[in-house]
Amino acid sequence: MLKPYYHYIFPVLIVFTLAYLFFSYQIADYTLLDLDEPRYPKAAREMIEAAQYILPMTNGKFLFAKPILIYWAQILSFKTFGITEFAARLPSVLAASLTIVMSYIFSRILKISWFLPVILACSVEFFVIARLSIADMLLNFFIISVLALYYLIAENFIDKKFFLLLVFFVSMGFLAKGPLAIFVPSLVIATYSLAKHFFRISNLKNTLTILNNNLQLLFLMFLIFLFCGLGWYLVAHNASSGEFTKQFFLTENLQRFTSTLSGHKHDWYFYILVMLVGFLPWSIFIPSYLINLKANLELNFKIKLFAFSWILSCLLFFSSSGTKLYNYIFSVFFPLALLLALWLHEKSRKKEIFFTSLILLALSISLYFTDPVQTLLKPGSILLSFVTSANLLTAFVAFLVLMLVGLLPFSQKKYFIVFSSLLIYLFCFSVTNFLRPFAKFKTGGIQRFVTKIPNAYNLYSLDMDRPSLGYYANKYVTIIKKKKLKKITLQNEKFCILAKKNAKHFLEQQKSLILRDQDFSYVFFCSLPAITPTPT
Repeated sequence: MLKPYYHYIFPVLIVFTLAYLFFSYQIADYTLLDLDEPRYPKAAREMIEAAQYILPMTNGKFLFAKPILIYWAQILSFKTFGITEFAARLPSVLAASLTIVMSYIFSRILKISWFLPVILACSVEFFVIARLSIADMLLNFFIISVLALYYLIAENFIDKKFFLLLVFFVSMGFLAKGPLAIFVPSLVIATYSLAKHFFRISNLKNTLTILNNNLQLLFLMFLIFLFCGLGWYLVAHNASSGEFTKQFFLTENLQRFTSTLSGHKHDWYFYILVMLVGFLPWSIFIPSYLINLKANLELNFKIKLFAFSWILSCLLFFSSSGTKLYNYIFSVFFPLALLLALWLHEKSRKKEIFFTSLILLALSISLYFTDPVQTLLKPGSILLSFVTSANLLTAFVAFLVLMLVGLLPFSQKKYFIVFSSLLIYLFCFSVTNFLRPFAKFKTGGIQRFVTKIPNAYNLYSLDMDRPSLGYYANKYVTIIKKKKLKKITLQNEKFCILAKKNAKHFLEQQKSLILRDQDFSYVFFCSLPAITPTPT
């Protein structure tokens, strides 16, 4: 059973502090990245300015793409720390830190060492998303918490009263990103229950008996979800005359599954690649794990069955979706980290670590000197337009040293985790060094353009959505097409417009427009007469 809570207070505070420092370091040093990152803080700021906190809004109109929790979190952060990149990203950092705390408590209760939180925190995709101002880390925290609590309750590690906390997390996840917070845990739990029945670990009738004996608890769970989860949706439905319910549930959820939206169509193996790349550098051990899968499943079979049920059910379901995005299966990094933590904890893995490291060391050295890689590193290449060779070299050296650690005699259990984690720390912050110049490459020009918008000028975007334009200009942005632009120029309206660089020739043909600035990706035109730039 669960130890008294005071056994966890001090270590939990230590874990949370370390995780927070790890994820928050230099998060204010680069601009918000289009397309998704500026959407949420832009809407949060408009809600503050309009003193309207019920429905998300952008460009003066209600926004029905996502539920309210991420906006409330950013509003609170903005009101506390001001409207900055740090404040915009802080909710994700806190959610990531709490996820690591949850994984630490989970591993402590199951007595499977501290490998799990370290592996999860030091996987590349988890680290990167923890530093972005999007809703995925909030959703991820609630889904992981729900499923971790379910396993601990189902296997009698903690009392069934924790179901009340579980349903509260479901409610918060529902407010964070909608039905996925209910569907993903339900899918995993159903798959795990069927798997246990298949392997004759438990009978489905036992589950029904447990539910029947806890009807009062189920009623309390329903009340919690009704007030904490559904309450805001009912208010939003009424405030928008049903429009939010229609657009959010039918378009943003059902239509995303049944058809391809925004061009996000990928092959069936897309999520396998996402999993392998996102779980780097730990995914290098997946082949070794699968080769000896039967032997690796002998110990701690139940928890491994739970982890595999989680991974496979999410992979199969989201691979069948019409719209595929890398963040849809974000929660599977927890069971992946769990399987690897168990793998390292149960036995000495000296041989597996040695041969995996040897193969990857040889492969990475050979790839580094191939023609394609050398071409990317030559002066003038697109890659070096936003990433310096020094950053690439730092990441490469960190990866090589990580492989060398695997060849050392002490490459087993805690020594391998300690040394490899220190090197992954270096690797992750070389990733941060990529983000800074990449952000400058993607958004730096837009941040500079907005300082050249004359007062009282309207702001347009030609055939594209770039939320960072409105965020950094603190103006409404209207997306228009070429026909509409021609009409506007004939009306002598004062405006500026952002367009892709391939539209430069078309804009130059509009006699009432003048080029104000340009960068690698965009051109920025304003209507005549040209006025001395006045920073906004």
